[in-house]
Amino acid sequence: AMYHTLTTARAFADAVDAHPAFDLLLDPELSIVLFRRRGWSVDDHHAWSRTRAKDGTALVVPTKFKGETVMRVCIVNPRTDITDLTPLLDDMATWGGSE
Repeated sequence: AMYHTLTTARAFADAVDAHPAFDLLLDPELSIVLFRRRGWSVDDHHAWSRTRAKDGTALVVPTKFKGETVMRVCIVNPRTDITDLTPLLDDMATWGGSE
């Protein structure tokens, strides 16, 4: 179970790194992935997180890293798969804050 969460975190970090709208900030520490959505304000990070938590899509919580608001994904459920996570990147990349 732990191996799967670590493998999923690595795969998600690779997907973040490959996506043109994001910057991977650190290689995964255990099952935590820190990344930046380029061009987003503090409010954008919090608004996206709030709307996706409210609609039951995902719980991806903003955090601070070196004084900057960034996104943090923590993979704790061994049933979480990379196919559950990569759609979040496309959603964040195209989200306009109007929701």
